Amino acid sequence: MNIPKGGFLIYQMKKICFLVLFFIFVGMSFAQEIPNRDIFLEGTAVTERQRSFFYDNFLMEGNALGYFFVTDRSLAGYTVRFAVEPHLITYSDGSTEPAPPEDGQYIITLRLIRNTDNFEMTSLGFSFNELEEMYEFNQYILFRTIVSIPPADDDGVSAIVNNNWRRNRLYLRVSIDYPIRFFLLQRSSDLIGGVGVYSGTFSSPTGVSPMDHKFLALPGATFGLEFQFIDWLSIEPYFSVFLGDTNRTMFINMQAGGNLKYHINFFQDVVLAPYLTFAYDITQSSAFAYWPKMAAGGGFQVLVRGTEYGSFFLNVSYLMSLGLSRMHNPLIALYPNPPTIGYRHHSISFSFGYRHGFIRR
Repeated sequence: MNIPKGGFLIYQMKKICFLVLFFIFVGMSFAQEIPNRDIFLEGTAVTERQRSFFYDNFLMEGNALGYFFVTDRSLAGYTVRFAVEPHLITYSDGSTEPAPPEDGQYIITLRLIRNTDNFEMTSLGFSFNELEEMYEFNQYILFRTIVSIPPADDDGVSAIVNNNWRRNRLYLRVSIDYPIRFFLLQRSSDLIGGVGVYSGTFSSPTGVSPMDHKFLALPGATFGLEFQFIDWLSIEPYFSVFLGDTNRTMFINMQAGGNLKYHINFFQDVVLAPYLTFAYDITQSSAFAYWPKMAAGGGFQVLVRGTEYGSFFLNVSYLMSLGLSRMHNPLIALYPNPPTIGYRHHSISFSFGYRHGFIRR
């Protein structure tokens, strides 16, 4: 496909760049605005089904509100503790009986505990009959409980920083990629006027057809293992698969490579990682008579904490093939000379993915 004259490619690039900047600014502002985001969750109930129901729902609703529930109490500044008990009415003589159905058969109590001194900051009770009716109220009662968590240091307690998501020796990385590949026509003395394929002889051509630059944008995916032994540097070997359609020749391109990343850890919940990259093309399109397999370049990655041990990231990278490719003349049936045409290959790739850590440092 030839590059459009009306600036369609530039328009698409502007949209992608806007999304990149939006992701960075939202992630950084979000990371700085919610203090004491790490909470430890525990609870008891009359039945295991009740306990699992509320535990799983509070995890989901808390994440939606921008908080993280950690599995180690020492990593959290606060604990949310819930207890489900039968709803009983106690009389003055000490006797009890179940509350009437309209008042709820069970009551769930949520307490917010400050972990430094086990001080109970809030307590909230809510009655119910069936678990299903609580879907409508779980986020409300959880929010009412944790909304009183103060900003860091407002109550003399510093927020506990949980770096589990970025302090690991090994990470698994998976991403969806959108590479935009540029094939830049190289002016050559064997082309008429430096750009045209032809029939007949070079000195007396019977027909000429000018060639142009080409670009290609099709999706792909990348899988990688990142090794990090110090805070500021990591190595990530990866394997990529993406579609290709050069001169209407559909194929699957496979690529192996590696990234050398420098980590900037200025923010609590965001990591900025510029990096150098190299790649080796395992396969190539049959449209090329020769394809340089090695490529090198660089990129920039923004990671935003997503779970206790994982993060979401946006990645922008640039690669340039180390050498000139030779494409088979696509018009060889009509203009057989020359049989191959020189192109230089560049690519800009945008990726969105998830990285999960293993083996804590």
